[in-house]
Amino acid sequence: MKTAMHALMFMIFFWAIVACSKRNEDYELLTRKNIQCPDGAHLQYRGWGKSGSMAVCLLKHGPIVVAEHGHIIMEGQYAKGKKVGEWRWFDASGNIERTEWYDGTVDREN
Repeated sequence: MKTAMHALMFMIFFWAIVACSKRNEDYELLTRKNIQCPDGAHLQYRGWGKSGSMAVCLLKHGPIVVAEHGHIIMEGQYAKGKKVGEWRWFDASGNIERTEWYDGTVDREN
């Protein structure tokens, strides 16, 4: 029983090492492609299929709500990668700390 458990643990450990090394190899290959995303989009690396990796440009579009430490800290809206409309930031009690208005011409990071 102990030997079977050790063999199983070794197989899991070996699989994890092989999977991670293949992911790192894929990541290095993808980063060498030097992908440039258009304005308003950001590059993200993700898994693809059962063992592959992909690099994809994602465009922020639609609502965004951010939570941290168990409460909502920010909410707003994107339109084709640009901040639009009212954005609100909240304190830990849920009270509005600050509000800003964006017209979609500039995407400022917070």
